[in-house]
Amino acid sequence: MLKSLENGKLTYNQIEACRKTIRRVLKKQGIVYLRVFTNISITKKPIASRMGKGKGAHFNWICLIKKGQVICEVVCYINTTLNLGLKALKSASSKLPFKTNIFFNYY
Repeated sequence: MLKSLENGKLTYNQIEACRKTIRRVLKKQGIVYLRVFTNISITKKPIASRMGKGKGAHFNWICLIKKGQVICEVVCYINTTLNLGLKALKSASSKLPFKTNIFFNYY
């Protein structure tokens, strides 16, 4: 599990980059579960527009992350691929804009 240690914002592109790096490292050795979803839209007016005339168009989608929230989980099929899962989570944490920590759940 990849948990956040700080509050922050995640964009759709950052979440997708995180997912792609995990899939690239894991190949077909495990499953990735994303626990966050972009649900807040950010609007922006054009630079040269005058005041008034309503709200701007959708510019970006973000997700607010709280301290201690789980961002993604990796489930490895075989116990020997545990190091592969650790490597995947480390590479994914480098794509995120805040500090994260890796936790293990043994079932």
